[in-house]
Amino acid sequence: MSGPVSSSTRCVAAIALVSFASSHARAQDLYAPSIQEAAQAEHERELGCMAQAIVYEAGLEPLAGQQAVAQVILNRARSGVYPKTVCGVVYQGSTRRTGCQFTFTCDGSLAKRMPDRITLAARAVAEDALQGRLPDRVGAATHYHASYVSPYWAPSLTRVGRIGAHIFYSSGALNRAPGARDAANVDMSVRMTPAPSADTRPFSPWGLSLLPKVGESSLN
Repeated sequence: MSGPVSSSTRCVAAIALVSFASSHARAQDLYAPSIQEAAQAEHERELGCMAQAIVYEAGLEPLAGQQAVAQVILNRARSGVYPKTVCGVVYQGSTRRTGCQFTFTCDGSLAKRMPDRITLAARAVAEDALQGRLPDRVGAATHYHASYVSPYWAPSLTRVGRIGAHIFYSSGALNRAPGARDAANVDMSVRMTPAPSADTRPFSPWGLSLLPKVGESSLN
C-alpha cells in the first residue's frame, strides 16, 4: 500500500500539467493562424477566378447578366459532375485551345487589361456569389452561349432564359447523383467539329467552335 503523496510531488505534477497546458495552448495559437491564413488564401484564389470569369465573360453585361454567369459557375461546382472548386470549373480544359470551358482562359483574352470599373464591379459580384448572396437568376443553369450563335448542343438542353447577350440552359446536372457523367459536358469537351478557319470562328463560353445562324450576323 502506497503512502500519502508528498506536497513536493504534487507541486511537481502541477507544474508539469501547467507546462503541458501552456505548450498545448501555444501550439494551438501557432496552428490556428495557419489554418485561417490557408482558408483566406483559398478564398482569395476562388474570388479571383470568379471575378476573372465575370469580367471576361460578362463584363459589359448588366448586373443580372453578371450574376447569372456567376450562378452558372457555382451550379457546376456543386453538381458533382464538373470540378468541385470555382477555379477548377473556370479553368477546366484551359490548356487546350479548343477545349476550354470558358473561352477567355485559352484565347489570349487574359492579356487584355480591363477597365478598373469593370474589374471592381465583377469582384463585388464574385464576393456576393461566394458568400451566398446572389439572387436566383438562372435556376439550375449549367450552360450558356452568346445570343448570336447557335451551338449544336443547345437543343438537347432545357432553355432557362435569356439575360442580356446570353441564353442560359440547364443540363439537369444538379438533379443527378454525384459522380454521374454529364452527356452535354462530354460532348462539348470531346466531340468538337474542326474549324476550317480557327482564327476567325467565334467560340462558345464552353469551348466549342460555333457558327452564327445562317443569314444572321455574328454581331448584334
